[in-house]
Amino acid sequence: MDRRIRQIAGLITMLLLAVTISAGRVQGVLSEQISNFQPTSANGTARNIFRIFQECRWRRGPILSIDGETLADTKPAPKGHHCLYERTYPSGDLAAAVVGQWSLYFPTSGIEAEYNSQLDGGPAPAKSISDLFRSRPRIGNTVVSTIDTRLQKVAVDALAGRRGGVVAMNPKTGAVLVAASVPSYDPNPLASNDRVTAENAECKLGNGDELDANGNLKKDASGNSIPCRNPQNPLVSGSKPTGPQGRRSRS
Repeated sequence: MDRRIRQIAGLITMLLLAVTISAGRVQGVLSEQISNFQPTSANGTARNIFRIFQECRWRRGPILSIDGETLADTKPAPKGHHCLYERTYPSGDLAAAVVGQWSLYFPTSGIEAEYNSQLDGGPAPAKSISDLFRSRPRIGNTVVSTIDTRLQKVAVDALAGRRGGVVAMNPKTGAVLVAASVPSYDPNPLASNDRVTAENAECKLGNGDELDANGNLKKDASGNSIPCRNPQNPLVSGSKPTGPQGRRSRS
């Protein structure tokens, strides 16, 4: 009897040890890989909602121009919101098509998307074994683009509101110094943590339907949702500025 009890106890101990090792591997070693997983549908809509709302609790790294101007940065979010931070774009619409935007509600685009993992950074190094099982603050990295805002402004001014684009490259290195386009868009309201602000900004680009102050679809007299209008480019009727397409699923 004692022998059987020892055998059963040994088997249970081995099983518990296997479970502990497996849990430690998932939570400590694979946790970052799992949280980074971003499955998408055919239209590019992000589905990892946990990851999306987790990112807004991290201080994302800034994006700078080659001449030292800040193209994208992160500021503390107003208190009472799930997010701790909110993305901002001090340069506004100057290089929006290149920088892109990070948003809770729409797909990430431009440099924000291409260097997303670098901008998110990684957890601070673990100082002990117990740290492997704790949520550690993330350290976002700075990304420096080759865009020169001085030349970018010259190109935009030269277009003088006319529909078109200007691209200039360094012939020796191939670095893109200018990538200006008209019309453009301001990514700041799209990056707002406030859903109504973000979706109505997307609406002005001609995508989706307009929302009221409570976040509900605006209806006409027949009860139909009011489609978005695009007033940003008076030169070409019905044209769309280059902006984010699609939206992130919140269900």
